[in-house]
Amino acid sequence: MAAEYPSAAALYEAAKRVRDAGFRRWDVYSPFPIHGMDEAMGLGK
Repeated sequence: MAAEYPSAAALYEAAKRVRDAGFRRWDVYSPFPIHGMDEAMGLGK
């Protein structure tokens, strides 16, 4: 599945929802780094 979001904040929130839904093998692509995305994805440090 692919999706486009209007802002980095919207992508960040969507990543948290995907993580909370229980998905474990997925990725996020952005043309620039998004601070905190690893935590939002549940990757930790």
